Amino acid sequence: MFEHLKSIYENANKLQNVKSDYHKLIMHNGDNYHEFVTKFLHLAGEAKIARGDYKTDFNDKLFFDLQKMIAVANVITDTYAEFQKICVQAAHTLQTINATQKSKNSQENESNIFKQNTLWIINSQTPSSISATKSSTVKEVLSSHSDIQCYYCKKKGHIIRNCSAKQKSQQMIAELTGNDVSESSADSGKEKFQELPFKCRMKGYNGASGGVIDCTLTLNLWVDGWRFQNVPLLITDLGQHPVILGWKWLTVKD
Repeated sequence: MFEHLKSIYENANKLQNVKSDYHKLIMHNGDNYHEFVTKFLHLAGEAKIARGDYKTDFNDKLFFDLQKMIAVANVITDTYAEFQKICVQAAHTLQTINATQKSKNSQENESNIFKQNTLWIINSQTPSSISATKSSTVKEVLSSHSDIQCYYCKKKGHIIRNCSAKQKSQQMIAELTGNDVSESSADSGKEKFQELPFKCRMKGYNGASGGVIDCTLTLNLWVDGWRFQNVPLLITDLGQHPVILGWKWLTVKD
């Protein structure tokens, strides 16, 4: 009975309402393309839109980025069916591009958050608490970011403060110098001479030995932005003035 009455007293404004919904229909970036096409065809049929207007109306309802991709297709195609085949391919391509860009932005945001959190952790700690918590914090951060690169040895997976190569280098320097030069003394430019327990000679490229070397000079050096503390250098007198030599150029006198 109700269905019969409904068919008799059909809403007189139904067609007008459907046409209004049809004209309001707009596709936004991120909308599902196939769902939009289905809704477009349904409303176009209900609103009794002429088939010849489908192509123009459909193009006008697409979002701007997709319209740019199919601008040429809109010119060279004659029917909605031809236009639709090109549109669906363009929509899938644009969806892939957007997904890739979103993933890239997400990775960049994670990297920025990691840097900000690391700086916040360091800056928020007092000097007395840094030594107690820094090691565990750094290990936790590095465990989730294995692509971090050490500036000293250029290897990945650790930072310079945990670099074994740098620690070995510092240990070797400490053993050679006896680690008896204070940082304040070295920074002030004061020279630190030590008498050698043995005698050395400089050997030239021709194999000939020079004068006897009997003392060392330890310095703090800055080389290409890196600081080297207590570097041992040997001193020899060639007759006119002292010469500073690196330890690898010298041989122990028999």
